[in-house]
Amino acid sequence: GWIWKRLFKVSEADRGAVLKRLHLLYPSSGGKQVFAVSLNKDSVLELTPTDPAPSYHTIVVDEAHHVYKPDAAVCDPLREFIRELTDRSPSCRLVLLSDVSQTEGKEPEYPKGLHEIRLEEVIRNTKRIVAGASAF
Repeated sequence: GWIWKRLFKVSEADRGAVLKRLHLLYPSSGGKQVFAVSLNKDSVLELTPTDPAPSYHTIVVDEAHHVYKPDAAVCDPLREFIRELTDRSPSCRLVLLSDVSQTEGKEPEYPKGLHEIRLEEVIRNTKRIVAGASAF
């Protein structure tokens, strides 16, 4: 969704170039965890299993409160893989997006040494406002 909206205004060639630099990471039961993103002939985003890049500039973990939840053993391989990726890219930025209201009272066990930025104001917009703002 949000990636496509940001790329919609650039040329198709530029979209492809940007998407080649983007990998998505999913928890997996032993299979590939890293996926390349591309556009198919119908301009629909497609995910293809791939090898991780030698290094990454930035790794963003969405819903990090679930990934780093203490009793989320299913995410252990994902957390370990993220640690391996950041260890081999010393200048890599690790960004964890989290919602403390969804932690179910269990404090997530985030990696040490991160700088916390807390957003405390919840803003909800009507569909009309969102539609009007999408042009920007």
